Amino acid sequence: MVMLTIGADEVGSGDTFCGLVVSALCITDSQQKALDEMRVRDCKRISDSRIGEYVGLISEAGGRHSTIAVHPDEINNLNSAGVDHVRIQNVAYSRAIGNLIRKVGVPDRIVVDQYPGAEIKVDHQIVEMVPRADEQFISVAGASIMARSAYLGMRRSLERELGMEIPLGSSNTKQALRTLLNMEIDISRYAKLYPTNVQAVLRESR
Repeated sequence: MVMLTIGADEVGSGDTFCGLVVSALCITDSQQKALDEMRVRDCKRISDSRIGEYVGLISEAGGRHSTIAVHPDEINNLNSAGVDHVRIQNVAYSRAIGNLIRKVGVPDRIVVDQYPGAEIKVDHQIVEMVPRADEQFISVAGASIMARSAYLGMRRSLERELGMEIPLGSSNTKQALRTLLNMEIDISRYAKLYPTNVQAVLRESR
């Protein structure tokens, strides 16, 4: 009997620039073994230059996925309407998993890397929230790779628009924010506005 497992993970929630990407990946037990032999692991342990290679390995093994990408301007618009970033995460996870179930059918197990405020609702399904699930479940590690790939694509697109490199993470981003504000560029298209470091820079510019 084939066992289906869906794992889901996100990229971008802690970054100042760029948006949020959530991916869900469904694999069978035999695909899990194959990906384990290919040394598929969490995207944080893989250089960005090799993410595409690992996406290829997952596709070659037959893994199926669903990805939800939320751009920074969408996040900021939702925040303005009273939807906080945790609820945005929850909805993105729910949609990614729900869309994948519609493709592959009901899985035997759904596992998500636990995060603060997680409340993922998928019709009639139990979603297991597991701390450091990306280190324990190949499906979650693979999902992180698919999410990272889409996130890097979003970042490249925004960088082309801006004509400059976008810093990753949340530290060392204030100067980039100041540069954009000095150029009278609407940063809400490129950065999340709710983090405290962004709010501090916005207060400086008033």
